[in-house]
Amino acid sequence: MVILNNYELNTSPKLWTSPEKFIPERFLTDSGAFRKPAHFLPFSSGKRACMGYKLVEKVTKRLLDTIIADFDLVSTEDRNVLPISCLAVHPVLEIKIQLIPRKIA
Repeated sequence: MVILNNYELNTSPKLWTSPEKFIPERFLTDSGAFRKPAHFLPFSSGKRACMGYKLVEKVTKRLLDTIIADFDLVSTEDRNVLPISCLAVHPVLEIKIQLIPRKIA
């Protein structure tokens, strides 16, 4: 039996530069296209991968597209460090942002 440690894959300094920081640009190429590193497996892989991952990806993309199109996101804190993730429980730290509706022209 082989068990992948997703936490290690997603937070290892051996695989990521500054893994504790929120740097979404790490998933972009120099030309701005999305790229997924081979070691980034949020839904596992193969026959045992999460069967709902495509639905989650589509819903999440649509939700984020809508939020980004309709709101300005402003941090209410001066912090650029993500909280430690947890499985099936709430994280200790929260990321607090304010959504400010954009004026429709």
